[in-house]
Amino acid sequence: TDFSNSDLWRWDPDYMGAYPWDDLDVYEKCSPSTFVKKIKTPVLITHGESDNNTFISNSKEMYQALRARGANVQFVHYPREGHGNREPNHRLDEMRRCLEWMDSYLKSGPAATKSRRLGDRITKSGYELRVIRAADSEIAHLPEEHPRLLEVVFTLASDGPVEESWTFTPGQIKLEGEAGKCPFRGIPVDIGGEKRLLEGIGLRTEIHPDTDSGRLSLTAALVYEIPTEGGILELKIPRFPTVQLLVGPKESPDEKAEG
Repeated sequence: TDFSNSDLWRWDPDYMGAYPWDDLDVYEKCSPSTFVKKIKTPVLITHGESDNNTFISNSKEMYQALRARGANVQFVHYPREGHGNREPNHRLDEMRRCLEWMDSYLKSGPAATKSRRLGDRITKSGYELRVIRAADSEIAHLPEEHPRLLEVVFTLASDGPVEESWTFTPGQIKLEGEAGKCPFRGIPVDIGGEKRLLEGIGLRTEIHPDTDSGRLSLTAALVYEIPTEGGILELKIPRFPTVQLLVGPKESPDEKAEG
């Protein structure tokens, strides 16, 4: 496959010492596909769709073979990328996926199964959760002496079309630290160009599937009262693994704490 597709096809006969039609055995001995029945390690494959050095067909073949065997495999292909990712969002995505993969299969104990980090993609039961921001909230017109407020932003989307709507109840989402629960204070809203805090008991909203795609998606921001010194906080969203946030101390009113 590499010899037939790659722009650098001369590498194969130079390295193997022969063309495939002259000595197919040497190609088979060096091909991962020959040993696909022996592969037991969980495999994460990432590839750029515009890679002219090692064509994406190589990865597709291996993915198809492992999937047919029922092996633990995931295949991620990136548009516009060549032999290695160049776009910042793709590079960041690939790094995060690799870290998640290593954490899941190489770590042991509660850390491997309990907590996820800011920015991690968390998939479960046909939905994807991602906590994208955790920073000091910039609510306008608060009293000069007020508790430290942390604004947490997350996205939730279905993998495919769904038939039922989803009731979003912020009060069901908990944030906890070493000292116990961090009180939920409300939802940040924009009023007249200023960020205000919508407070109340029993806040809820109905999220309906998109009329064109049938997918359900939500972006939500929640505000919690947290200790001034910050610390390790755990965001608990029903039906998903805990997301761990590391929040630094707030040294001055102008500083922002990044999760």
